Amino acid sequence: MFNQPAVLPYNKQTLIRFVIASKDLEEAKAEFADTEGTVVTGRAALGRQVRAQLSGPEGEVQIQLVGTDQRDVSSAANTTFEWYVTPKTTEPFKLTLRLYNRVYDGTRWVELQQPPYVREFVVRVSIAQRLKLLIAEINGWLALAGSSLVALVGLGYKKLRARMVADNLGKTQTTS
Repeated sequence: MFNQPAVLPYNKQTLIRFVIASKDLEEAKAEFADTEGTVVTGRAALGRQVRAQLSGPEGEVQIQLVGTDQRDVSSAANTTFEWYVTPKTTEPFKLTLRLYNRVYDGTRWVELQQPPYVREFVVRVSIAQRLKLLIAEINGWLALAGSSLVALVGLGYKKLRARMVADNLGKTQTTS
């Protein structure tokens, strides 16, 4: 099971937790008291060791794993994975959660190709944050346009003043 937030704060970390309830389901559910979003449950055929992966579109989201991505699964304790997810875009994007089985071949642990658990979900930045960022961008463009206009007016005034001085010099020389 994992927490699936529908809305994430732009450029701020949000915790996504994935718990394999191999010991106790109620204990696993209690681990989501401090997380945001809906708790999604599912079933998968798992071995003694797994690797968990949370991924998203490169450049649009930063995902930071807490700890290692490979863990043992046993009835002695629930197995927990955590990631901090930071949106780098205001557009909706898809996250994919995969759980891979790993088996011991007598000499080493080998990962099986097909993940027994895959979930995709879309997250977005809140509308209020999107509007706030849009207004900040518009204000930036207005400031740039304003400073450019001031520079153009200043340049125009300088040329006009130079022409007026030249005209005045011309008149003074003609009357002398």
